[in-house]
Amino acid sequence: MGAAQSIVADKDYDNQAIRDQIEQQGAKTVIPEKWNSKTGNADPARGLYRYRHLVENIFCTIESVLGGGLALW
Repeated sequence: MGAAQSIVADKDYDNQAIRDQIEQQGAKTVIPEKWNSKTGNADPARGLYRYRHLVENIFCTIESVLGGGLALW
């Protein structure tokens, strides 16, 4: 498996140290800004972020059907 071209993350990971580490490894960060962010993603690649949101919603639906009994790891 090759190196990741993009890393998609939630707003909780809007941190310059995390962004720097990802960019050092040659990947693009797709992390939306927090409302109080001093620096952020100028172009958050909305298309990729929509897919992240879609996948998160699918897992939430599965968890609600299983009653929270979904163990991923």
